[in-house]
Amino acid sequence: MLIVVQALADQQLGLSLPFANIRQSDGEVIGSTRYMDIAMAHRRLEIGATWLSPACQRSGANTETKLLLLTHAFERLKLIRVVFKTEVLNQQSRQALARIGAVGEGIFRQHLIATSGRRRDMVYFSILDTEWPAIRATLADRLRDSGRLSKAV
Repeated sequence: MLIVVQALADQQLGLSLPFANIRQSDGEVIGSTRYMDIAMAHRRLEIGATWLSPACQRSGANTETKLLLLTHAFERLKLIRVVFKTEVLNQQSRQALARIGAVGEGIFRQHLIATSGRRRDMVYFSILDTEWPAIRATLADRLRDSGRLSKAV
């Protein structure tokens, strides 16, 4: 609950824009993600603080969410860069980012400190506006092939 309160407080301050992932078939909340580290002057933001119900992982829900968020970022907001960060130890997240076409940029050593006090090395990924058209087509094709996307995106 504290995470939701913090996300909404950050939204009020203009620091982030949280989104709930809601399964259309039954209205159940299956995850959340947000735009954060928003720097419109530099035409970039980060997509992060993402979680997805274990039952929905590898279901296409994350791909669908990222397609929607990236489409809005590049095509409506006219951004030139979208950043993703994940802990170096989170291999599942790193693989998911690579699957959607994000490019690994390197490791920021001891970049964050966990609430436990553990130092966290973070891997940076990004997608640039010049890469977006090909990534968009790949994501849409993947969703179309899985039956999650019935119309042209």
